[in-house]
Amino acid sequence: SIYVSPVSSVTYFLHAEGGCINALICDYITVQSGVSPSVDAGIDQYICIGDTILLSGAGAQVYTWSGGVLNNLPFVPILSNNNFLQGTDSLGCIGYDTTTITVYNLPIVDYLSACEETCEGSSNVLIGGIPSGGIFTGIDVSGGLFNPVTGGIYIIEYEYADSNGCYGMADDTIFVNFLPGILYNAPSTLMCNNAGVIALSGGLPSGGNYSGPGVISNSFDPVLASLGPNIITYTFTDANNCSSQATDTITVVDCLSLKESQ
Repeated sequence: SIYVSPVSSVTYFLHAEGGCINALICDYITVQSGVSPSVDAGIDQYICIGDTILLSGAGAQVYTWSGGVLNNLPFVPILSNNNFLQGTDSLGCIGYDTTTITVYNLPIVDYLSACEETCEGSSNVLIGGIPSGGIFTGIDVSGGLFNPVTGGIYIIEYEYADSNGCYGMADDTIFVNFLPGILYNAPSTLMCNNAGVIALSGGLPSGGNYSGPGVISNSFDPVLASLGPNIITYTFTDANNCSSQATDTITVVDCLSLKESQ
């Protein structure tokens, strides 16, 4: 046996002589010489845990990755790691390369709403997300404000992105109470400006407060009101601290002028 180390393609001939029938027996073998392929494992990658990536080798024909990774097929790394690539070309020559995958943990995010309960139609500034600087999302949420148009149970989400571009999320529930249903019919809708003070009533449920022109301590004084229509507002606040309003009109007539003209 002999050993050779060709640096280029070459053909070796075997010449044998002996006591055979044919005085000269000859055979040959051709050895093709190649260089290791320039294998490329791709650029280093920086991802968030749970992200899907793929590794794709170049510069050879057959690729073998460390860690059981299959070439050009998606997978989910769970740890930062150096990934070694072996590439084999058509001549069986082998080249190597390495790429690094850095896996960042997701940020720890918490959200405890400062407003656990509110009323429909109210405007609420959303705070309580940790770390600060995130974004609130949900039904009837816009620009960091929660403006529920109706009662019910709402889930508000808080999303935060760290300096690595990794996202974390937390949520909390806000209970939105319906506004109380109320009615108001003024005890009198037409009064003379020289009439006496009357106690306002007619608001249901009872226990609310009256306001408007000529109203003092839930009483209406036509002398203090304006001539003509005066809109009286009845406001009622329920046990959930939610308030509703209803209105009626009391019209004040200048009876003094009418009496003088007679």
